[in-house]
Amino acid sequence: MELDIKIRKIEKQDLDFIYKAICELENEVLDFKVFETIFNENISNPKNLYLIAENEKEGLGFISFHT
Repeated sequence: MELDIKIRKIEKQDLDFIYKAICELENEVLDFKVFETIFNENISNPKNLYLIAENEKEGLGFISFHT
């Protein structure tokens, strides 16, 4: 089976996937509204780069770079 994995910049519609992934990584449930505010600020900041790996629109993982 061949995987069709794409890597692209994260967009606002990726919020739910990123929120769930961070909560899982941190092993806690974060305040969604606070997370949403920070997420939107971070992806709007030209000094930050957020990338998502996905297979046919299913999120697989992400990475962030802050400078």
